[in-house]
Amino acid sequence: MNGRAVVKIIRDPIHEYISIYEDEVPLLDCALLQRLRNIKQNGMAYFVYPALTVSRFEHSLGVMHLADQMLSTALTRSNPSVTKEFLLRCAKECGAQKDKADIADINEIKTRLSKIIRIAALLHDLGQLPFSHTFEELVHQIVERVLPPALMKKWQEYITATEGSLHEFLTAVLLELDSDISRAVGKDKEVVLRLLQTPPEDKTIYGTLHEIVAFDIDADRGDYLLRDGRASGTEFGRFDLRRLVEGMRLAKITTFGPKKEESFVIRPTIQALSAVESLIIERYKSYRWLYHHHRVVVTNRMLEEIIWRLLRYHWDNVSPFNTVPLFFPLANVSSSDKAMPSLFMDDVDVSGLLRQAYRLLKGNGNNQKVGTSDIWVEFQELKALFDEILFRHKRGIALWKDIGGYKQFNDRVANDVETIFREHQQREYRRVEGRVLPAEQVHKTTDQTDFTLNWLVERLLGRSFAKRKELETQINRDLKSKKIDGFLLLSVTFFKPWEYRGEREYEVIGREGDLYHLSDVSPIVKQLKETSRSSIRLYAYLLLHKEIKDLSLSKQNATMQQIMEAAKEIFAQNLIKWAKKQLSKEAGR
Repeated sequence: MNGRAVVKIIRDPIHEYISIYEDEVPLLDCALLQRLRNIKQNGMAYFVYPALTVSRFEHSLGVMHLADQMLSTALTRSNPSVTKEFLLRCAKECGAQKDKADIADINEIKTRLSKIIRIAALLHDLGQLPFSHTFEELVHQIVERVLPPALMKKWQEYITATEGSLHEFLTAVLLELDSDISRAVGKDKEVVLRLLQTPPEDKTIYGTLHEIVAFDIDADRGDYLLRDGRASGTEFGRFDLRRLVEGMRLAKITTFGPKKEESFVIRPTIQALSAVESLIIERYKSYRWLYHHHRVVVTNRMLEEIIWRLLRYHWDNVSPFNTVPLFFPLANVSSSDKAMPSLFMDDVDVSGLLRQAYRLLKGNGNNQKVGTSDIWVEFQELKALFDEILFRHKRGIALWKDIGGYKQFNDRVANDVETIFREHQQREYRRVEGRVLPAEQVHKTTDQTDFTLNWLVERLLGRSFAKRKELETQINRDLKSKKIDGFLLLSVTFFKPWEYRGEREYEVIGREGDLYHLSDVSPIVKQLKETSRSSIRLYAYLLLHKEIKDLSLSKQNATMQQIMEAAKEIFAQNLIKWAKKQLSKEAGR
């Protein structure tokens, strides 16, 4: 699609060969982009799947390659008049040099678009934090400690205006502030920045281009599903990528609201429905059994908890931790700085800090007074967390590992939870789109509803780290009073395979250029929406202060079963009390 010179070929296990153009080499050599080699795409998942050490760098190369292919196919195989109109609008909005509509100019616009989409795709994960989303979820809660005031103001404006994530915001910040990146991107910097910051489904050209990089059926998902499935050895994520790419088309859409609006979308055609269905099914399987494997979830949660505790307390006055340099270099950057430090943290930095903290704890923590009993408990719990994360010394076990155990716990609390909701929300609760609301009936599980537990988690916990910690604290207080020598960690997952964000569905383009929701043309996808509502969303892990030596021994196993049953009962009781408290708070507002 362009006449630029290819100067490098990269061998890739997913796409076979990825071409690198001459003007992209300086960008690839930037320290911040090379940093992505040391950031694992899937956090601590390699604890369960040892070969799953895919880096954000190789993923970014794949997304760049795939986004370019998708754009090229859409522009080459769509209706010529629609393509020409789209390209001329791109020339106008993206700053192409000429306005004439001759063939030479059209080819020039295509080349420019190819360059822009490749840069945006290559940089789309530039702001990923160490261990990817594991750290991102945590840093969301302490972002005021990480960002200086000038950037905090920008962050607040960003999340108010968009549905973007923290790493997407940091990507834009780094692209704007780092002199090496800015120099390598050159005159396309403002266009790339706007593309990355414009939300998908925006009616502008930038929204259309963003959707190729990251939306629903996009280059990002097309790459990571295949790459992670292959690396893990599970082979989840396998779908007909070539059929999907060959099916991409450009369509012009007219919408009528307060005013008539015309916009462009790039989607697969309905003829490529088999590839689209396979992508969605494989994405569901990957999340359910790979990314949300109970051990993957809890290992990520333990890493998050270690960092949370170290950052929360700072340990300024508590030896030996007051010598650990826990910081984020980004905190030293202001909006007036001309350059961004190349040492923005990666997995290697974090691992080094954790090992340093552990050595100090092991060498000094047991041999000195640390001030209060609460701090001593923190030391014990941190040591248990370190033992699991750094040395795989087994200290705990999941309260449920599969959907069967989750259903049992769900049934244990369902009636009590629904009674609470009926008491507090008799009028508000109704049945809407298959979601059972207890003002109408008591339920546990049906083919058309969430588990009560899922529904409680979404309604009262959501993505709030603070609420999760409040519930954990309450449970752990009771565990201690019952002489259970351990503590509980909770993790909440949210995944809906049929949507991008909110409740928006995948779409395909019909033969006449119309858009169809997948659930309207695919019974498989429609059924998957219901199936996914019964996935596990709440994970609970009991971590003991003493190492579990051998669960295969009958005596050890019987003891653990007693402890687990006691922990489940305490968890259930506290969950009910906590739900009642939260709803009482809401009623009093």
